[in-house]
Amino acid sequence: MENIELSLADIFEVLAKRWPIILLSVILCAAIAFSYSLFAIVPMYGLNVTFMVNPEFGNTQSTTIVTETQSYTYAKDAIKTYMRLLSNNEFFDMLHESIDGKCLTDYSIKQLKGMISLSSIDETELFNATIKSASKEDAYTIALEMQKLAPKRIEELRGFEVLKVVDRPQLKNIFVLNNNTVKNTLLGGIIGAVVSMLIFIILKLTDVRINDESDIKKAYNIPVLGVIPDFQSVGVEKNAKPLYGGKTGENKR
Repeated sequence: MENIELSLADIFEVLAKRWPIILLSVILCAAIAFSYSLFAIVPMYGLNVTFMVNPEFGNTQSTTIVTETQSYTYAKDAIKTYMRLLSNNEFFDMLHESIDGKCLTDYSIKQLKGMISLSSIDETELFNATIKSASKEDAYTIALEMQKLAPKRIEELRGFEVLKVVDRPQLKNIFVLNNNTVKNTLLGGIIGAVVSMLIFIILKLTDVRINDESDIKKAYNIPVLGVIPDFQSVGVEKNAKPLYGGKTGENKR
């Protein structure tokens, strides 16, 4: 018998007959994904330090009049420069030396670069330094040193401009970066459902056995003239009572 094609009704019938197994697959895969997310994935913690670019022209001897709009525009343009200055090797050498002996882990300069990311905040004169670590304490320690060193470093290089801290790091503000337990659990359940349904559909498509007369009609498109009945299902039951008394299956004359 050649492989038969399945209609939507056939697929629905196949899946409806196997729904307990499909449900079990969903529960099992969701449980595996939940356990993996909860126990196998190492949580990463994040903490932000927010800086504001504030040109202090008043500290210079210049008599140039700078409007608020010009100051704001200049501050936004300076953010990219500042983020570059805070991303070079010299600054990370200073940071590495500053946190030496203060963290639970002895981080290398390369590791520190991977733990700190700088990003501007919309169209403002603000930007964030996000510190990522597997340790809450280390993230907090590095953030504290970052808020001290960054303004000093910029002031050393630029002189009349000051980088101010507007959102100081606090332990209560630490957040989890990879908290995807719910998402992973749902994804695991969906994968379990899809895989189990695909398996049942493939098994049905590759099943070459003739189970009933409908398979003959679908495979060969010929009418069925007769069907041999299942004598076990239509035969006399073992415990059936006799019709007229006597043994089962005998008629009393």
